[in-house]
Amino acid sequence: MRNATTRALAGMSAAALFLAAQATLAQQTNGCPAGQAMQSSDPSGKRITCVPIPDVSGLQGQISGEATARATADTQLQSAINAEAAARMAADGAEAASRLGMDATLLQAINAEAAARNAAIGDLRNAVIESSIVGTYAFSGPVVCLNSSNGFNDDRTPKAATSPTASTVISQLSGITHGTRTFNADGTGTVDVTTQSILTPSIFYTSTNGVGIGFNVAPPNPSGGVNVSVQSASFTWQIVDGNKLVITEDTISGTFTDGNRVGWSIVNSNLPKAVGVLGKDLRTITLTTQDVQVETTLQTPPPGQPGTPASNFRICGRHRVLTKL
Repeated sequence: MRNATTRALAGMSAAALFLAAQATLAQQTNGCPAGQAMQSSDPSGKRITCVPIPDVSGLQGQISGEATARATADTQLQSAINAEAAARMAADGAEAASRLGMDATLLQAINAEAAARNAAIGDLRNAVIESSIVGTYAFSGPVVCLNSSNGFNDDRTPKAATSPTASTVISQLSGITHGTRTFNADGTGTVDVTTQSILTPSIFYTSTNGVGIGFNVAPPNPSGGVNVSVQSASFTWQIVDGNKLVITEDTISGTFTDGNRVGWSIVNSNLPKAVGVLGKDLRTITLTTQDVQVETTLQTPPPGQPGTPASNFRICGRHRVLTKL
């Protein structure tokens, strides 16, 4: 029993010494003095390296001063921005008001200019409106004729041949005319006209029911051709119903200047009246033949030139547009 107790006490003493040693070791600490901080340490922690802690009180003061200065600058900048915005808004308002005034002035000027131009246009129109058709007009237009050597029946068809020695020769003329027509104040006038004509090949019909293509004077020369004539005439005119022009021009004469009958005289007789409608400014007139009427054409060679006078009957349609010069 004594031995057991002795062993127990010995064990307790050893444990107490071990704990005391641990406490002693735990309480041993290496550190840096005030104002310093540990920079490094060895694995045992007994050797350490300390460095002084810098004084940051001045830096904090600088930071605070910088923050205060920046806040002040921001306030000043915002004030300047607000002032600039207010100034720009005021300038924009002033410019808008100025533009409105200028727009109103410009609109008044435009209206005044438009009124002046309208008045000038009216004056110009009044200046160009003719008081009458007295004067000279240039004209041009087509002419188309059906020619018959034996005349026409009452229904405007070519007459048939009645003699074995005389056939009925039929041809068609198409042409363009141009010239001038002068209206005198006394109701008279003169016309000068040039006609460029194309004559189709002729067809002849005999009293024995024969038919064929004609020749130009003698075979084998084909019939047909082109000629140019220059003619002139006098006429009378009157205006009826306010704007209807009636021209009486029974005969027109002249000569051929081109084609196979150069130098021959040509006389067209029994021409139908021409009627036209006057333009509202009296500067333009349209004319056409009033009735379908049988005309007579006589072509005569000049002295010393071979050939015999030739007469023909025809029905023509004409259209003219006259423009005052």
